[in-house]
Parts: sequence; structure tokens; C-alpha cells
Amino acid sequence: MGKIIYSFLLIILTGNFIYAENIKNTDFEKKVLKRKQILLTNEMEYKDGQSSNGASAFLIHYNGEIYAVTAKHLLGKAMGIVPEVLPSNFNSEIKEWTLFRRYSPNEKLTVKKLISEDDNMSNDVILFQINEIPRKTPPLKVSTEKLIENKKYYLIGCPYKETTCNQNIYRISYKEKQHNMEIFTLESELELSGFSGAPIVDEKGDVVSILVAGWANNTIGSIDLRTVLKNIE
Repeated sequence: MGKIIYSFLLIILTGNFIYAENIKNTDFEKKVLKRKQILLTNEMEYKDGQSSNGASAFLIHYNGEIYAVTAKHLLGKAMGIVPEVLPSNFNSEIKEWTLFRRYSPNEKLTVKKLISEDDNMSNDVILFQINEIPRKTPPLKVSTEKLIENKKYYLIGCPYKETTCNQNIYRISYKEKQHNMEIFTLESELELSGFSGAPIVDEKGDVVSILVAGWANNTIGSIDLRTVLKNIE
């Protein structure tokens, strides 16, 4: 593929990609993803008065605990937060971080604390403990299976431009590992603004990675959640 450029800002703020058709009426959609809403979005306010909202998030169930997951670069300029908040300082600087389904902004989950305090921004994943037990948003199981080249997987997300979107599903295929990123290829072009922090799942609906970057050649970059989870065991 060549050298990866970590163009995180592209995902959240630009609209350079054209639309991909989301999956309709497949067994996968009916059996796995249409049972309940998986995709969440973020709203944040810091003690210094800075605030922002958007991008994507989701819940996972791991070792008996439920965690919220999103992309680490949401702590910085990609969301208009300047200077960026380091993960190691997050718990002392945050006033409130909430998660909600796009069509239910009044039904919010509140973050209790950030538990992945690694300041290395290339490990672009953060994990939160949450205060409430979610009733309407099921946590995903984390896959234990190895990613297989050319195998089909699914990206769950919503472009900002689709204001009535709750949860779309897009077919993608696994390509290769580049540095610390898992690289997937979209079946067709997609406007990725708003997808930072979106889950990538297998055919069973188990999460395999989290989207953190995208490029103009229908290629997306993600981080394997297991590389982060092993540090909290």
C-alpha cells in the first residue's frame, strides 16, 4: 500500500468521499444488527469551557464489564479541542462526556472515567467506564478470531450528511496489517465524515476493530481492539 498517512481529520471534518449503498434486507442485517441500535455518538464538555459533539462510539462487553469505545483523536483538534487533552489528563479535565443514539439525544449514557490512559496517539482508541447499565444499546462481544485476508466484514456508521440516519451497514473486506493498523477496503466509495470511532464487526456481529482513518482510494484504517484491551486485564 505504501506509507500510511494518519489523516484523522479527514474522517470527521471533510466530505471528499461519495456515497456507498448500505446493506438492505440481508440475513446479516436482520439477525444481527436490526435487533437493537448499536451505533452511538458523542457529546463532550471540558472544565475549561470547550465543548464539541459528533463522530461515533459503541459499547463492548469484556471480562464481565461494559465499556464505551471511541477514537482517541476525538480528544484533540479533530473535534475542535485545542490544545488536545492527553488521555492521562482526561479524568481531571473533563466536565461531562455523554453517549447517545442519534435519534434519542435525551437518552444519554454518562462516562464515568477513561481507563486507557496511554498518551501515544497512534494507539487511536480510548475506553470508558460508564455510569449506567445500558438498556437499549447492547454491548458487542469482542471477537477472538484472527482477521482473514479478503474476508468480508461490516462497518457500522452514519455519514453526517444523512441527518436521518440511525445505523447503516457497509460491506468491507480485510486487506492487510500496516504498522499498528488493520486495513480494510470498502466495496464502494463512502463519505466517511462522522465515522471516527465506528465499529467493524464480523458476520456474527462480534467487533473486530474500530475505524480511525480513511483515504480516497476506498481504503480505511482501524485498530484491533484486543491490542488495547490486553492492557486493562
